[in-house]
Amino acid sequence: MNSNHIRQQTLASITERYEAQASRTLRDFMIAPEIFEQVDSQQIVFLWEHRREVLRDFAQPDTPSFLCDACLNATLRYTYHRNQFLNFSDDYLALLAQVYQRLFSHLLDMLQTATSMDKFSVGFREIVRQHHARLRTLFGAYCQALHPAAFAEHPFLESVCCGEYSAPLQLRLLRVELESLREPILDLGCGSRGEVVTYLRQQGFHAIGLDRLSPELPGFVQADWFGVDFQQNTWGTILAHQSFSTHFLHSHQHAPRQAERYAKTYLAILQSLQSGGIFHYTPGLPFFEPHIRSLPDYRLETRLIDAPNIPESIRAISYAVIIKKREYS
Repeated sequence: MNSNHIRQQTLASITERYEAQASRTLRDFMIAPEIFEQVDSQQIVFLWEHRREVLRDFAQPDTPSFLCDACLNATLRYTYHRNQFLNFSDDYLALLAQVYQRLFSHLLDMLQTATSMDKFSVGFREIVRQHHARLRTLFGAYCQALHPAAFAEHPFLESVCCGEYSAPLQLRLLRVELESLREPILDLGCGSRGEVVTYLRQQGFHAIGLDRLSPELPGFVQADWFGVDFQQNTWGTILAHQSFSTHFLHSHQHAPRQAERYAKTYLAILQSLQSGGIFHYTPGLPFFEPHIRSLPDYRLETRLIDAPNIPESIRAISYAVIIKKREYS
């Protein structure tokens, strides 16, 4: 069995582990660890029977980092799909990468030292148990640092999925008229399908989508908005349908320190607009928009979202915001 086949088989095993827990929540991960620590016996047999090939593959310089990145990306997708409001810092991601590096280091040691498949099986299961304990410790520390609360009712462990609406509906809710769009256009938090960007590009617009889970296609950037350099006077239009402002609102309610980062990024977004550029977003941010109204270079308008059966609990934020930067002659 060649190195490429070994690598593909390892990636398939990683994917299968995440798919096996597709119905589980982040709360399950924290309070029912035994579910996630289960190991497929066939995986153990494969690793043991092909241990020499696995060790040869890991001896290649790029293999450990390649597999660590694969695990890291799979974990982020698994986590973000369950709660879109989680937003890991670079420091957290560096620590998470170290957890996976340690996992593969221990796996290699076990493959090199185990004298039988039974001993390898016992050792590998213990490695996985310890690995998940480290993951829970790291994730638990993150949750508690931003919002101290018991895990049984912690808001960051709630399942808050992010649905993607059709492009015409998103644009209608944002009160966007195609004929008034200025280019280039940035869809901030475009989603994993990038509906609006694809639609606008089909209409001939120069549109870019940014999202940490965006498609790996031309016209899209996989990034977190906190890691973006919003250069001044860049964008003609910025769109954010139930993305940036939704996260800002959640942080305002549950993670005040994180909310400060959103406030600074919000202002950076405004500064990145060209003269006459427009920032469209929904839902509204009634706790922050009075500050924006006081800025002389921007004009803020709101438009109520006319939709039936809007719950009373969200009626106060159910409006679209249109901020236009002053035009300079």
